[in-house]
Amino acid sequence: MTDFYLDPVNGNDTNNGTTWALAWKTITSGATAARIAPGDKIMVAKSPDPASIGNATWNNLSKTVTLASALTANVDLCNTAWTANTYITTSLNTTVRKEGQYCLQIVPSTTFTTGKMAYKAIGSIVDYSGYQQISFWIRTSAVVAAGVLKICLCSDTAGDTIVDELVIPAMDSAAYNYPLTLDKGSALGAAIQSVAIYAITDPGTTTFNFDNIIACKASSSADALSLTSLISKNSAPSGGDEGWYPIQSIDGATVSIDSGPASTSTSGRGYYGITESVPTYRREAFRVAYTACAIQDSGIDGSLIEFQGGFNTATGEQDGETYFDVGSGRGNGIDFSSKKYVLTRRLNMVRAQYGIYLYSASYCEVTAHCLCDCGGAGIYLNSASFCKVAVKNANNNAGQGVLYAGTNVGNEITLINVNNNTSNGISLATAMVNKLTVENVCNNGAANVLLGANTIRNILTITNNQKSATYGFAFDGSPALDNKVIGTTTALNSFGAVSAASPGNQFFYGCAFGETIKVANQGAWVNSRVCLTAHDGSTDNNTVYTDGGIISSQSSVRHTASGIAWQLSPTSANRSAYYPLFMSLAKIAVAANSQVTVSCWFRRSDTGITGKLVCRGGQIAGVTTDISASMTAAADTWEQL
Repeated sequence: MTDFYLDPVNGNDTNNGTTWALAWKTITSGATAARIAPGDKIMVAKSPDPASIGNATWNNLSKTVTLASALTANVDLCNTAWTANTYITTSLNTTVRKEGQYCLQIVPSTTFTTGKMAYKAIGSIVDYSGYQQISFWIRTSAVVAAGVLKICLCSDTAGDTIVDELVIPAMDSAAYNYPLTLDKGSALGAAIQSVAIYAITDPGTTTFNFDNIIACKASSSADALSLTSLISKNSAPSGGDEGWYPIQSIDGATVSIDSGPASTSTSGRGYYGITESVPTYRREAFRVAYTACAIQDSGIDGSLIEFQGGFNTATGEQDGETYFDVGSGRGNGIDFSSKKYVLTRRLNMVRAQYGIYLYSASYCEVTAHCLCDCGGAGIYLNSASFCKVAVKNANNNAGQGVLYAGTNVGNEITLINVNNNTSNGISLATAMVNKLTVENVCNNGAANVLLGANTIRNILTITNNQKSATYGFAFDGSPALDNKVIGTTTALNSFGAVSAASPGNQFFYGCAFGETIKVANQGAWVNSRVCLTAHDGSTDNNTVYTDGGIISSQSSVRHTASGIAWQLSPTSANRSAYYPLFMSLAKIAVAANSQVTVSCWFRRSDTGITGKLVCRGGQIAGVTTDISASMTAAADTWEQL
């Protein structure tokens, strides 16, 4: 069992990883299968701790966080036209904008080679000497190498007299939005009148999009907020329940929360929580390639391979968290593909395709604080078995917070917040006997919890389920069978508490539904059932919803002086002698070859309804047909059958 070291900033994958001075740089190419073995622990350097940016106002169900004062200076928000140089076409694009109504689009022709591509006069002389960094969104139609482009601040109005030039790094993916923050390392110009984009080498006919160009404070400043920062109410270097949020745009004191790099300025679910003005913090992540975090080897039972984040390289203490940032929403994040017995702790991922990728993984363990702003899902399971995942926040992802695909068996997931995801909060498909424990699943863009095809006998203990764009729970794939939901309170879900289009029975224990529509979309002639036990805080409140009828316990009309009676209420003419509304009263053990008599008191509100007490045929040998007794009494009269 060996300890190794990994530093995403100062490491080098050619090192041997035995000390911080000889640390590896990436999980993929540093901690290779040839170098690590079961029982080894890889200690990963922590990313910077949270830093205060002063007070800010957070608004429930809003994308906007309002700072006490602006921390950045606008260079250009790219909502008005730029001037194109010869052989260049510029336009305003609406499809990939991150701020406002437009973003800048630059297209060189085949004749263009190098030099100034386009510029924009700022409109006055602006002093940017209080800032050292430039932050902006960029998108390219082709992979672009480092050093092809630069962004320049100029002292004239035509982008010719360059004062500050910052070279744009490589874009390792085409057609993805990236937030970039480029650091000059010293003060920007004090008398700037224009901003320009230059080609250092021939870019070919690649299309470039830019948006939300801002000047940011020195990286050493506590309040050096930028588009690559994360913001939160959370001041803890490690832990804390409050999540971290990606930034979509910054315009003065107005910060918009993102929901995936591909989201536009008009999309995203924003923030779910308390509206208040409170101290607010930023933290920065390590920018990594989308292929940098693939785990290369498996442990064995009783001897896991451990990847432990949050280590202070100066003290050796595990006193922080490690945040990785892919930037583009592409790639698998921390990738457990086909691995067994691997543990990760305090490794967090933002702006990947999938934050945690458990594909064909088994017996792996994940503990993390935040998986956000991913293009597909914060947590992805596909053909995973017996894995344990404990994550505080899977928020603001462009797809789902948690996504099950493939065939997933016996996994346990514990979450605090699964909020503000563009699609479902939690989506299960082909999932058997999984266990999920969640405190909050709220404000998601589709169902808060979707149980799709082949979700069978899963147990979901969910505390708070609110504010989805559709339903709190949606059992809409065929079949979804025998799933149990425990202890949830639903409220303010747009379409209702439960959608139950799938055949099969679902069980809710100790839950409370705050919506007017409790259960919807049950298909006719299917006899699927949503069973509510000990509902709304009362052990005597039990209801079964099915197509064409409701079965409920009640105490206002009963034959006995105490306890409950069951009420069967048809709601559709479909429920007839050919397709009766029924419930199972009891299962009784009987001795062979002896008579057993069962009786029950019946009452009906109208003689147009006939009730029967039935022992179904075929349950025991010798009783091949139904044995029944039918009501004959008048309305509102008790009768023993």
